[in-house]
Amino acid sequence: MNMTLKSWATPIVSGSIFISVLSGLMLFFHVDPGLVKLLHEWIGWVVVAGVVLHVAVHLKSMLFYLKHLPGVGIIGLSVLVFILSLYPWVEKSGNPMKKAVRMLERAPLSEVLDIAGTSREDLAARFAAAGFVASDEDASIKEIAAQNGVDEQKIMQIVFR
Repeated sequence: MNMTLKSWATPIVSGSIFISVLSGLMLFFHVDPGLVKLLHEWIGWVVVAGVVLHVAVHLKSMLFYLKHLPGVGIIGLSVLVFILSLYPWVEKSGNPMKKAVRMLERAPLSEVLDIAGTSREDLAARFAAAGFVASDEDASIKEIAAQNGVDEQKIMQIVFR
C-alpha cells in the first residue's frame, strides 16, 4: 500500500479533533479523572500538525473557499471570534485556590498548624522522619523548603498529610 501524505492528513486531523472535542467537553463539564487537561493541551499540537498537512494536501480546495463569500465569511468570523477572545472582557482576579496555597506557603508554621490539624510536636516528628530540618517555628513553608533544598510541595505534603 502506497502511503501518501493524503492518506495521513485526514486521519490525523479526524483522530486528533475527536480527542480534542471529547477532552474539551470533559473539561467544560469539570470531569477530569486523570490526565484529561494535559491530553487536551498537548493534542492541540497534533491538531495543528494535522491541519497544516491537510491544508497542504488540499491547498487548491482551500484557495477555492477563499474566492467565495461563504468561505471568506466563515473563515473571517472564526478569526474575529479569536481576536475578540484576546480582549480582557472581565477583570481577572486569579485562581483563588492558588492564592490560598501561596498564602499558606508564606504564613508562619505556627499559624498553619491549626489549619493542618496537627501539633508542633507531631509536625516536628514528621519533618525528622522525612529528614527535613525546621530550625525556626515561625519559619514559613517556603522558607523551610528553601532551607532544605526542596520545593514547597514536598513540605506541604508533610504538613497536610
